[in-house]
Amino acid sequence: MMLDAGLSQLMPRDIARAEGSPERLNSTFLIYRRTYNSIAIIGFLVGQASTEWIIRNWINGGNGVPENTELALRLMFTQFLFQFSNNVNMGYWNGTQQQAYANLRQMTFVTCKHGMAVISVLIFPLNVLSYAASFSLIAMIEYYLNRSAITRKLPTQERSQITLDSVLLIYKEAGYIIVGVLIGILALQLDRIVLSRVLTVEIFGIYVIVLNLALAFLQLQYPIMRALLPKMTVANDSSIPKILLSAVLFLCVVPCFIAAAIAPWILDTWVGSADVTEMGSDALRLILISVGINGIYQLIYQKMLIVKSGRYIMGVNLAVLIVVCFVLLYLPLEIGATPFLGGVAWLASAIVQLTFGLIWLRLR
Repeated sequence: MMLDAGLSQLMPRDIARAEGSPERLNSTFLIYRRTYNSIAIIGFLVGQASTEWIIRNWINGGNGVPENTELALRLMFTQFLFQFSNNVNMGYWNGTQQQAYANLRQMTFVTCKHGMAVISVLIFPLNVLSYAASFSLIAMIEYYLNRSAITRKLPTQERSQITLDSVLLIYKEAGYIIVGVLIGILALQLDRIVLSRVLTVEIFGIYVIVLNLALAFLQLQYPIMRALLPKMTVANDSSIPKILLSAVLFLCVVPCFIAAAIAPWILDTWVGSADVTEMGSDALRLILISVGINGIYQLIYQKMLIVKSGRYIMGVNLAVLIVVCFVLLYLPLEIGATPFLGGVAWLASAIVQLTFGLIWLRLR
């Protein structure tokens, strides 16, 4: 996610602007594909080279890991190679306003990943390798099938000449936005980075279950945001229609707050573990509230992207990073290192984002 800083948000905008010209659309897509593939390969190689160090010095505080952890990590970095590269295909379809088609393909492959993982752990030994291998294999298939589907739509792409300068221009033109998003994603990943070291494997596993369940509610806002940005970019309109605000409130924010109110019941029903419910309910409640608040902020954030308020985005995310660092480094001294600490960090970051977003609107 950190390596995708800015690209996944900028590509739909640039694709939407280039759609009227086949040659320009061709070139824009190839520039982004070259960029994504290069980053994916570098990330894959760095990940493979650092796997032993991560196991020896980081996971579980360096106090030992379960069997098969090294191979599982290497498989997950393989999944990253293809899943990250596949983001360019999603960016193309979102930029050309083919969200329904993109969502259908994405749902199909996600279902295949989970289906194959379930079958694998039922047939083969019940360990993480069955899960990791299934996801890695389907991620590889997904990338090549999606790439092939787009290649058929762009028959002249191989004749386009893409230079290193054209790739670097993406970062040069959107420098502040990319740096700002990089800082923001670092802030949102910091809970996992810190807690993966200070918590035991078992308790960190509980936090990951809770976090992933809460962040699934982001899917309520993603389709709306993906459809919003290209249309607003083409129309050169940075307003937020009331009907859109109402849709986000009722389809995204309200469900998050309802789920937060019944967080213990959700965990008890979904996971069925008394330990997970006891240790994770408060964290789940806080993260769900944070996701709801983030839905409102995202509307403002889309306006910032369109009018290229990169410096302000960078400032907001820097403030979030500072606050999250304070929460994760200071609060453990007061309340101890628990999954609840991650929930506090998420809520603090959401409040800071929305506060600065409302200030930006006010200043405009």
